[in-house]
Amino acid sequence: MQACRTYIKHYQGMKQEILRSATIALVDASQLDGLFDAAHTILSGHLAEVGTMDISGLQVYHTQNVSQVFFDLKDMINRFKGGTDTALEAQLNRTILYKAATPSFVSLKINPDQYSGLSMYIPLSKWQDSNEYSYYFQSLAWSDVYK
Repeated sequence: MQACRTYIKHYQGMKQEILRSATIALVDASQLDGLFDAAHTILSGHLAEVGTMDISGLQVYHTQNVSQVFFDLKDMINRFKGGTDTALEAQLNRTILYKAATPSFVSLKINPDQYSGLSMYIPLSKWQDSNEYSYYFQSLAWSDVYK
């Protein structure tokens, strides 16, 4: 955890604003199956609904030059569910041991209320024929969260 603190402190102390750009999370990998289960409970059977969800206002982890594919995991799931899911929150607290972010990351604003420390790919319908969809969704085991 000290390495994470040292890392974020380094970037928070940079003189130029553009260089004060960092996010970091320390994850207990033994808890990732539990996180999958918590997400699966909420998202299972909802691939079509997720594909058409309104993504405006979600915490993003991409710039205008990159396809809109990475969003904050907690923010996305809570938006989809329509509120905070206590089981998901509890699992995130077990999974994410430490998280920190500078107020912005290059040109992205990091909202501490929306930042969980983990990102996820949202399989939006508009990407179904793209390389991003094939790579970030169809080829990864976490795509089973919707089954």
